[in-house]
Amino acid sequence: MDGWLTFSGLIPAALAATLLIAASRALGVLFDWESAALAATGTLVVYNVDRLRDLTADREISPLRTAFIEQHRLPLLGMTILAGVCAGILGLRASNEVLLICGSVLAVGLLHRRLKRLAAWKSVYVTAAWVAVTAGIPAVSAVDRRSIAWVLTVYTTAIGANLLATRLREGLTTRPLLAARALAVTGTLAALLGPASLRPLAWIAGFEAVALVGFRPGERYGLLAVDGALLAGALAAVATA
Repeated sequence: MDGWLTFSGLIPAALAATLLIAASRALGVLFDWESAALAATGTLVVYNVDRLRDLTADREISPLRTAFIEQHRLPLLGMTILAGVCAGILGLRASNEVLLICGSVLAVGLLHRRLKRLAAWKSVYVTAAWVAVTAGIPAVSAVDRRSIAWVLTVYTTAIGANLLATRLREGLTTRPLLAARALAVTGTLAALLGPASLRPLAWIAGFEAVALVGFRPGERYGLLAVDGALLAGALAAVATA
């Protein structure tokens, strides 16, 4: 059961939906379960397709996850196909703006196997994809347009901090960790200093900052603590909004 929680893509999927809901509340957008479900299923598809296709390259930096995927390849494939069908149905019901965002992110996700060779840009384009889905989709329906830039700032810094930290497992120096901590603190301050509706978003960057204080380069810590911190922060943001 621990392996399914850690390595199956369920945490990123839950994170995408929860971040979208938190951003919606900060922007005064009514809860849309279809958008949240689209974000979750689409994320599950993108992450698992990449992991199922690129086992050889992932083996060195994520040996535990690679072993789990090899052992549970068929159920993971089935779950991914089911998620893809659900995402396709939900996408057909979405607005043109949301469909454009999701289509663009899907294209980037499917090209990730090649794009991630450009190590210097990996954190940038993955952060942009996450922000586009979790903050961009609610922004389409936002009434208070002035808050959009603040939400984008909080999400870009918090998610960017997370992705910089994950690069430490790829043999980089400690400089990305210092930058990640600075980004997480910046995101926390942006949420606190921005419009009042953004205050709950401080939990997201704040939880990430705490996880980065005691950062360890181990695979489980990165997947459970560093990624889990974003999820816990997003849940706290939704609960306190």
